[in-house]
Amino acid sequence: MTDASTTNPIPDDVAQIAVAEEKLDMTTLALIGLRLSQNGNAALIRTARGAISQVTIGDRVDNMTVVAVSEQGLSLLDRSGVTRRLTMPG
Repeated sequence: MTDASTTNPIPDDVAQIAVAEEKLDMTTLALIGLRLSQNGNAALIRTARGAISQVTIGDRVDNMTVVAVSEQGLSLLDRSGVTRRLTMPG
């Protein structure tokens, strides 16, 4: 997992969504951005603790593994084999 604050600045509109309680449940993991490119897709997430990070396939988040990043959102696989999908808010 990459600390997004050290690799790329967070656009103002994304940062505002990341802390907007009416847009996101502030107590759970949330998808706040997607970067789709030919060189590999990445997702910007906000953890329940408020940390913002960029993740790619294979990264671990909240005891889950990132298995896909696409236009449809972020897919995570938990230890029991259940897939969880996060989509963009709004």
